[in-house]
Amino acid sequence: MTIRKETLSTIAGNLRETGASLAAHNAAAIAPTIGVPPAGADEVSALLAMQFAMHAAAYQAVSAEAKAMHDRAVKILGASAVGPEPSPPPGAEDGPPPAGGALNGG
Repeated sequence: MTIRKETLSTIAGNLRETGASLAAHNAAAIAPTIGVPPAGADEVSALLAMQFAMHAAAYQAVSAEAKAMHDRAVKILGASAVGPEPSPPPGAEDGPPPAGGALNGG
């Protein structure tokens, strides 16, 4: 399988833009999700607000890991787009296999 370098470059650019947009949305979600005030002055409301904040913090941690993996994928795609041309697979110069091979009863 051969992939054109222009295609890899386009994909890397699209992924970079998507990642930047997602990072901006995640950053915007920090304060409203972690800083949810308790609905009331009772203990249950305080515990629910704390639980919501803990879930929000866990989401941000997972989001940071996903961003790191995303950034590595974009970097690899970008490097592949500017790297050397791929060499043909072994045996590609030999042409197609003979018509009467072992699978064809020959």
